[in-house]
Amino acid sequence: MNKIKTNFQGQTIFVGMDIHKASWNLGIYLNDMFIKNIHQKPNPSVMAAFLNQHFPGAKYKAAYEAGKFGFWIQRQLTQLGIECLVVNPADIPKSQKDTLQKTDPRDARNIALRLQSGVLHSIHIPDEQQEADRVFFRHRKRIWKDLTRCKNRIKGMLAFSGIDIPEQYDNANWCHNFI
Repeated sequence: MNKIKTNFQGQTIFVGMDIHKASWNLGIYLNDMFIKNIHQKPNPSVMAAFLNQHFPGAKYKAAYEAGKFGFWIQRQLTQLGIECLVVNPADIPKSQKDTLQKTDPRDARNIALRLQSGVLHSIHIPDEQQEADRVFFRHRKRIWKDLTRCKNRIKGMLAFSGIDIPEQYDNANWCHNFI
């Protein structure tokens, strides 16, 4: 018996993604109807292969919340032919039930539902150079704050022990002689 191959030509599959380091939850909608939740490895190629196998010929549109994973997922999905939005989590409408009964599959379904209803809009996606510059400057700022915190701890320990810092050295610039 031959299997009839369904063709989704002209259809749009909406995919809400709840992403984590170890796995992704996908909520899939088609024509205002929830199809299924998928739990998969955190890999854009695995997602694209699943969609192409189960919904051949369709147009795919996905969305996930902006967060610690940055924009690499969006870039890879776009290269694989999947339109992908990165959305501000505060811009995703949630019911009280969604807030009280928070689960990864429920979050993925909600993102897909809001995506297919057209209420989600992508945040600005910087190009790779802009993103690298941001990461560099944020990391530099974090290191500078850590250095200041360490210096303040040392000065606090000296003050606690009753050790006075000579006036010419009591500033933010620590020279070799002071150290």
